[in-house]
Amino acid sequence: MNETVAIMLLGIVTVLIVSLILHKLLRFTPLQAASITALMGIAVIVPFSILRWRGGDVFTLYVTCNLMTSFAYYLISSGGMKSLKGKDGKRMHWAPITIFGFFLVLTIQNGAFVVMAEKGLIFKSNKEDSFVSTRFPGEVPNAYQKKEAYYNAYQKRLAEQQARGWQVKFGFANTPYANEENFFVVQLLDKEGNPIDGAEISAEFFRSAEQELNRTYNLEMVEPGLYSIPILLERVGPWGLDLDIIRGDDTHEVVGRTLVNCPPGTECELESKLRVH
Repeated sequence: MNETVAIMLLGIVTVLIVSLILHKLLRFTPLQAASITALMGIAVIVPFSILRWRGGDVFTLYVTCNLMTSFAYYLISSGGMKSLKGKDGKRMHWAPITIFGFFLVLTIQNGAFVVMAEKGLIFKSNKEDSFVSTRFPGEVPNAYQKKEAYYNAYQKRLAEQQARGWQVKFGFANTPYANEENFFVVQLLDKEGNPIDGAEISAEFFRSAEQELNRTYNLEMVEPGLYSIPILLERVGPWGLDLDIIRGDDTHEVVGRTLVNCPPGTECELESKLRVH
């Protein structure tokens, strides 16, 4: 179950239980019980959201669910619409019920949008026979231009790297297949073509739409200038690659991309429909 939905359901159940305790055991009126639980819920939601901030839309969902549950308990425990009559025998004005219905529909719709934004919709396109995911976590890798200081530092490192002239070649020992371990190999040579040993090389493989799958490997030197480590990638399709090479005071950065193929014997035409950059 999605974390946001689970927290919403937990909040609704908690508000109902606390309202029942206040109303039935402690003999508060329905209005008093609903008001107290609404205030208690806000007192819990605000610090919780500050410590685990997930966006204003999620915070609004938590608060709205708390307030609507408290109001719904007030209506139900008061006997429903039949008992909500004034001294003149008229029913409760339609405006509060209309507002409650509006926020109920809005909360359900907003909750659906939040879940789709966090998990995405994965479906198969029959026309292209490929899988499509709509999830986007908002991650923009290497967005140095957003902060001038970061961008200038990046440009300086890039100029030093070009002047250093290291030759970096990398790839897999065999064709990479999903859910199969394979050796990732990096060859590191200096400007004259001599092997460079004693370097610390880390390789980060990442998915733009599935940030939870990102992982970093530290390569080991198997012979002078040659570094390798076995890795396993569970998703078919393109993976981004960031190589960080450190040797002494020198830092070398390489950005690349690789394509993971479907396991042998599996019907999949994804790799033939994707373009590797």
